[in-house]
Amino acid sequence: MAIGDLILTAFGWVEHPYYDWGLSLVRGSTANTIFEAVVGQIIHIMFAGTLGIIFAYAVLLITGRNYLLKGWVFGVFVWFAVHIAVNLLGFQPLRPIPMSQLLSDFFTASVFGLVLAETLHRLSPEKVS
Repeated sequence: MAIGDLILTAFGWVEHPYYDWGLSLVRGSTANTIFEAVVGQIIHIMFAGTLGIIFAYAVLLITGRNYLLKGWVFGVFVWFAVHIAVNLLGFQPLRPIPMSQLLSDFFTASVFGLVLAETLHRLSPEKVS
C-alpha cells in the first residue's frame, strides 16, 4: 500500500502521501523534512499493522467464504471511514482532499485489503475462507 502510494505520489496523483496522513494525524502538520516523512511512514505502518490485527480477528467472526471479498471490503471500509473522519472533524492539514487523492487512496486501500486477506489465508493453518 505504501509503495503504491509513493509511486502515485511520484506521478503527481497524490497531494498528501500516507506518511503525511500518519504524521499530520499525530502531530497536526504535514512532513517538511525527510526525517518527518520517515516518522510519518512509521506511524502509517503501525496503523496498517493494527488494522491487520483487527482484520485477523474480525475475519474469524464472519462466517462464509470469499476471503478476498472480505479483505477488499475491509480495505474500502477503512478508506471510507478515514476520509469521512478527516472531513467531519475538519482536519485542515489534509483538506480539501482532491479527487485524484480519493481515487489513489481507494486503489491502495483495495490493494491493502486484498493483500491482507491473501496473506492471512496463506499464513493460517486452518485456511481461513
